[in-house]
Amino acid sequence: MEIGSKLNNARNNCRLTQEQAAEVLGVSRQTISNWENNKTYYESNLSGIFGGEYKHS
Repeated sequence: MEIGSKLNNARNNCRLTQEQAAEVLGVSRQTISNWENNKTYYESNLSGIFGGEYKHS
């Protein structure tokens, strides 16, 4: 499974829209879409946020 699919699954498991996830992470909805579609990759300093923010939202 590619990282984009894992990010999409994590977001969906938390029942967040791309817009909601973008707001939590401080990025645009398009950025979330690009990450999930493996068009661009998130910065490594954001990687720790995914687990914590998605779980608490």
